[in-house]
Amino acid sequence: KRKMPFPTGDWGAQFRWSLTDTACQEALAKHRSAMAALKIVYDNDGLWDWGDPQGDGPELLRRMMDQYADAGAEAVVWGCGNNLAWSYTPGLQEAWCDRVPKENLSLAKTAQRQRDWLDAGTDPLAVLLERANARRLPVLAGFRLNRFMPKFGSESWIEKNPHVILSEASCPMYANTFSANLALPEVREHFVAHSIDVVERYEVDGLHLEFMRAIPFFEKDEPDKIGHMNTFLKMLRTELDRIGQKRGRRMKLAIWSGTPENYRLIRKEIFPPEFFDLAFHGIDPRTWIAEEWVDLLMMSVWSGLHERRMQPVDMTEWVDAAHESGKTKVLGTIDNAHALHDSAHLQESTEVIRSVDARSDGVYLFNTQPLHLALLLEGAAQQ
Repeated sequence: KRKMPFPTGDWGAQFRWSLTDTACQEALAKHRSAMAALKIVYDNDGLWDWGDPQGDGPELLRRMMDQYADAGAEAVVWGCGNNLAWSYTPGLQEAWCDRVPKENLSLAKTAQRQRDWLDAGTDPLAVLLERANARRLPVLAGFRLNRFMPKFGSESWIEKNPHVILSEASCPMYANTFSANLALPEVREHFVAHSIDVVERYEVDGLHLEFMRAIPFFEKDEPDKIGHMNTFLKMLRTELDRIGQKRGRRMKLAIWSGTPENYRLIRKEIFPPEFFDLAFHGIDPRTWIAEEWVDLLMMSVWSGLHERRMQPVDMTEWVDAAHESGKTKVLGTIDNAHALHDSAHLQESTEVIRSVDARSDGVYLFNTQPLHLALLLEGAAQQ
């Protein structure tokens, strides 16, 4: 049977292909009903270099929002800053193109594209929100919290405050990668200010923080990790409620967390065993649910990547706690569902998505776009 033409190349090439190729549009239309029947929140990293070499980026952004809406998306997480290469939001954040290291030649084109958009006065978030709001498609401003990689460009605040950086013993990350200590009030205040600034300036529906790849947050011997983390979340909730009161609606807070099984799998080569425990990082989902701080809790349960594939994590603990409260929705996070090697994995990926959707409040798809889901459904139907 015909092998499905899964997209290749970087995210820019994939997005342009999914938005402009006729066969792609046919696949999306064919499976629209089946996709809409699933409760999916899609994540888009908000990459600048996502297929704008012809200067038609604004129109592609609008078509992208239409694609999400047509696929029946519950919401879209749009990356507004992750301490890597794609922070572009005006206000408190610095333009990344002005701080990318000049010696990193591989990022020169990406930086220039951002600079061109800024010089033209084009605001990607404003462009996409106009279309998303017209289609009644919720958009959450997403941040990959607390993962700094100087080779992609460091913000000046970190450079001016080196004392906030966790020690190497407490943060055994990759080379030239570090995290900040959330036990320090100035770190909490900095993260809150930068993320809330976006929610306040734009008609987004709330804030999404990625904790999954942001660990650790504290020094290993910090005695009150959960207390400091809860202080941080209460600060965010207070600010979101303040904005929500002005707008007459609740501003959502979504958090994507790893699970012990997930951390054990993806960090086994660099983290010692104690780093696989959620409480070790101050992560306490049951309290977040009970206190009604978090509206959407995404818990990593499965990956399509061969080196990360595992049996789907049992979500019962968090789903039951959320249903008792009635305020928080728990979604199973599935990443790279399209990273398939053969037909068996194609079928497996589709079954996992459907199973997680049925056993929770929905699915949070990371690095898996509407077109990928349509092709998964198409490929599974051909088995």
